[in-house]
Amino acid sequence: MNVLHLPRVQQGSATELPYPDDFFDAVLTDPPYYDNVPYADLSDFFYCLLPGTWVLTESGYKPIEEICVGERVLSHKGRWTPVQRIFRRSYRGKIFVIQVS
Repeated sequence: MNVLHLPRVQQGSATELPYPDDFFDAVLTDPPYYDNVPYADLSDFFYCLLPGTWVLTESGYKPIEEICVGERVLSHKGRWTPVQRIFRRSYRGKIFVIQVS
């Protein structure tokens, strides 16, 4: 018998958890800086585009998965910028959709 154990998600301060040390499997923070670093500044470090996203290159639009290192793309600041690195990661596990109201 397969039993699905759904995660329990709570929102709150990661520095003030009223639970014993071994209560959680994971504590996730995003971003961990609250108002000390604006989201716009953090976005310079954490880019993520889904497969199929169209990106404007100097030779026209291309799907993100066809972009190569060194190719110049139009950045979020409106400048032509060479791609420095490409990161790909496959994931085959379960995906949970979490909605917070």
